[in-house]
Amino acid sequence: MEAPLPFSPQCITTSASIVHLEYDPDNLPPVPSQSWTRFVCISDTHTHSFPVPDGDVLLHSGDLTQTGLLSEFKTTIDWICSLPHKVKIVIAGNHDLTLHTDWYDRAHNRFHRKYGKQDLAPILELLTGENARKSGLIYLQDASCDFKVRPDGRTWTVYGSPMFDMNREENYVGCEDLRARLPHLRPRLHVFGHIHEARGAYVHAWGSNPEASPLPIAQNDLSVDDDDDDDEEVGQLPPRKVNEPPRNVNEGGDETVFVNAANWPAGLGAWRGTHRVPFGGPGYQAIVVDLHD
Repeated sequence: MEAPLPFSPQCITTSASIVHLEYDPDNLPPVPSQSWTRFVCISDTHTHSFPVPDGDVLLHSGDLTQTGLLSEFKTTIDWICSLPHKVKIVIAGNHDLTLHTDWYDRAHNRFHRKYGKQDLAPILELLTGENARKSGLIYLQDASCDFKVRPDGRTWTVYGSPMFDMNREENYVGCEDLRARLPHLRPRLHVFGHIHEARGAYVHAWGSNPEASPLPIAQNDLSVDDDDDDDEEVGQLPPRKVNEPPRNVNEGGDETVFVNAANWPAGLGAWRGTHRVPFGGPGYQAIVVDLHD
């Protein structure tokens, strides 16, 4: 049996946020005080399970399954409900086919000819039924929820929103309208997935004028060309490379933590030397974000 791959701790720290990108699971630092909230971010689990650190809130940003079969949803939701987080918020991804109801009614035969059209009702029961509610699971589909993790803590609002990232072919994917609104919305945390090879995080500081604030490219893929200056678009920040120190962090100003939480190893980051990174392994762990209330 091969020895486990070692962890190379990586952390981004500002006065209002701490982002643990890679860490020894047995030695993950606690939150600084009771005035902080710990968000544990995962995505693109595709029916896989792996060790996930405890925290106040678990955020799963989609692709719970391979193709949206009821059996796949049961595998993933049973795992998520077993986790200790007080609040667990999930959204659907493009692989969770049955939750895209109008499209699935037309296209189910392309993917589920062998298994038959899946019944939506038991899937929604897994996501929203009594067992889900008892475990703190909240499923969002074009909706929002408000919650507190402590009686004397702040109220957090989470919106189920589209993804936001760039793929290995350097094509921008996701919701352009949402991206254009980000300088105005300025959320504390923006979590997404889908592009496995772009897993990572970036802390973006906003300027005082929303109209003039540059739009971030939350992208950590090593395969992106290192020469950012030739093709940089006006009004945008170039991608931040893996292991590059955080930049454009304005201590004390408005900031957003962008997280691509994909757990499926892909791209150059899927290898450590000659060793393939296991699912949810080093470089593809849950990303832990501590936010000051």
